Amino acid sequence: MKGKIITSILNQGILSVFNLLISIYLIKVLSFNSFGQYSLIFAIGMTLISFQNSLIVTPMAIRTKKRVLQGFSKYIGFYNTIELIYLLIAFFIAFFIMIFSKLSLIAVGLYLVSFCLREYIKSLLLIDFNVRKVFFLDVVFISLSLLFLFLNKALYQITPNSVLLMLGGASLCAALIPLLYLKLKLTFSVTKIYRFYSMKIWSISKWSSIGVLITEIHSRLYIIVLTTFYSAEILGLVQAARVFFGPLNLLINGWIRVARNYLTSLLGSNSLSKFGQFYKLSIICVVVINVLILFLIYFTWAFVEDYLFSDAEEKMFLTVFLWGVCVAIIQLRMVTSTALQAFDVFKIQTLFNLVASLSTVISMAFIIVFSDWRYVPLSIAFGELVLLIMSYIYLNKLKRVQSA
Repeated sequence: MKGKIITSILNQGILSVFNLLISIYLIKVLSFNSFGQYSLIFAIGMTLISFQNSLIVTPMAIRTKKRVLQGFSKYIGFYNTIELIYLLIAFFIAFFIMIFSKLSLIAVGLYLVSFCLREYIKSLLLIDFNVRKVFFLDVVFISLSLLFLFLNKALYQITPNSVLLMLGGASLCAALIPLLYLKLKLTFSVTKIYRFYSMKIWSISKWSSIGVLITEIHSRLYIIVLTTFYSAEILGLVQAARVFFGPLNLLINGWIRVARNYLTSLLGSNSLSKFGQFYKLSIICVVVINVLILFLIYFTWAFVEDYLFSDAEEKMFLTVFLWGVCVAIIQLRMVTSTALQAFDVFKIQTLFNLVASLSTVISMAFIIVFSDWRYVPLSIAFGELVLLIMSYIYLNKLKRVQSA
């Protein structure tokens, strides 16, 4: 299992480096205003994937791995149909984005729908621990993205619309490959779908989705605040400061993809000792990686500032460093939250998220009134720290009760 987790993290590592390079490239070729537009769609895409995980993927993984050691659940057709409905909703969201922005419906729609579809296909493969197939799928996506972007640069001007089209097209092509052999079934009975979701899934998804909603509000609130009180250029600067740590979030997502299923199976077999060892090892790895990245940013800052922020009128080191601290806390919280999910305690996690969100909102208001946008990452860091502390205390309580 450790080999599969390492492969998954390596997979996400390669994907992380790709996303980092794409962001750096776009910062160089686009204005900070245009990069802000792209960053906004990217953030919406991540939000849609988060809700897809809470509404479909997480319940599917937990229900399946508690009963089926290998292969899919007999209810896989129901999950596939629910996913199809979700993709239609994603396209309607793209339609509303098109109305309130200058972006193309086709570009935004293709990007959002294809990314959600690709993540769902990867989740299906990971339920049966097919990590290598997921790795191949992402290699195809990266290769096609680079090819399409090269052709875009050679033939046309790079714009947010063209970038979304290229990345969305590459994602769709990669997602279609597993569909050739997975032979996914659908269930067309609305009544059966409703009964299945209300009886089998809703008990998990309702609390996990509320938790995601609250988490997304407090993690994306700064985007709304910066857009309202400042400008798209300032949003672009703040997002540019965060690109160095985006790969770290993808790495932890690589861990989550396999670890969530593994932790659930350990709990199901009452292997609490292995559960605790795996959790502690994961925490140590997160701390070491984040400390190394912060030191790397500190010692190479002169080069980074000259390469990325030479056109910026503002000093960016403080904001970049604060993002690093914030992302480190987020990752520690994500490891702890994933461990809690194995105990199926989504309701209490939702309440924790609510407290954390209120903490973020209060600190965000304090920063906007008494300080400026450079300190925005601190508001998210404070809310995440509150959530981490509560989650850690409750996890230890559950482990003691389980072992008694």
